[in-house]
Amino acid sequence: MGKDKVIQFNKDFKKKEPEKPSKRGFGLFNEGMCFYNQDKNELALKKFKAAEKEGYESAVMFANMAWLYGYLGESDKVKEYAQKSIDIDSEYAFPYSLLGRYYHITKNDDEQALKYYLIAEKYDCDIVIMYRATSELYLDAGDFLKAVKYASKAIKLDPKEAYSYYWKGYVYYRNQDFKSALKYYEKAEGFGENFNSLFYEMSYCYSMLENHKKGIEYANKYIFIDKKDFWGYYRKGFAYFQSGDDSNALEPFLMAEKLGCKEPDMYSRLGFLYSIKNNFQGFSIFYQPQVYFPQKTLHGAEALLRWTSKKYGPISPEKFIPILEQTGLILPVGNWVLKESMKQCKIWRKTFPDFRISINLS
Repeated sequence: MGKDKVIQFNKDFKKKEPEKPSKRGFGLFNEGMCFYNQDKNELALKKFKAAEKEGYESAVMFANMAWLYGYLGESDKVKEYAQKSIDIDSEYAFPYSLLGRYYHITKNDDEQALKYYLIAEKYDCDIVIMYRATSELYLDAGDFLKAVKYASKAIKLDPKEAYSYYWKGYVYYRNQDFKSALKYYEKAEGFGENFNSLFYEMSYCYSMLENHKKGIEYANKYIFIDKKDFWGYYRKGFAYFQSGDDSNALEPFLMAEKLGCKEPDMYSRLGFLYSIKNNFQGFSIFYQPQVYFPQKTLHGAEALLRWTSKKYGPISPEKFIPILEQTGLILPVGNWVLKESMKQCKIWRKTFPDFRISINLS
């Protein structure tokens, strides 16, 4: 990785500078190219700067200097020297790709970045990372088809580079096409990729496709890589939750919390699990009277479920009931509401024999 992430592209060895031995500074340029080709970057830049001082100018040298400045962390020089290269040869692709990266990473100017990436492509720039970067820009802009197109170009250019398969999988993941995402994630893993994000997303995809065993397996792979990162435990807790095994979800959630996870959605589920395991502590039922207005007589009540979180206090039913429904916890909570309401109804019927309690079922 370059020191400031400006230049992550491969060096350009395609364009050869025509020999100009009579031109002042050519010898220094030639020495610089030798160091550049050997990845002796500091020495290469030193020679190129000396050649420039002698009055030597070339599109190749200035583009290489732009790359070197980016690699060495001097991002402001990237734009300057890439532009110098273009001023000499406006159809040389490499400096356009460097300008694209400069605007993409350093300036966060997606519009300008995409403009220069596309110009570089127009002039036959074939760089895997540039295609992935172009795909990323289209994905962030919501153009899914073009994001897939450029992810595919990266794979076609280097079919053995694992990260390009991961990236194409991620494009599908962002589009919630989990089956297609897994197809490319599995290829990335097959080529040797084993980083946390890959396993997290694979776990999520499997869970969403209801292959819960695999969802838990890939959460465990994440944890195996980094036992001190709470995201692996967070995902494992959700994998169990999504499988309906809420009892096994509690332990990884607690570990995630211990390691510093403060995600509200995890806390709500932790709160539900604590409540259910502790005789539904935190849940309560409010009874809203139902009255016949002509006679103004009480004839029943509606049971209203409420929940108070230890961490956040009272939570609106509009927020917690959908979570109960999504996770399947609505079943044990619903059974508890039925039992408690029937107990209460039995007590009130001693005074009001025809008393009824209405319960909304999910």
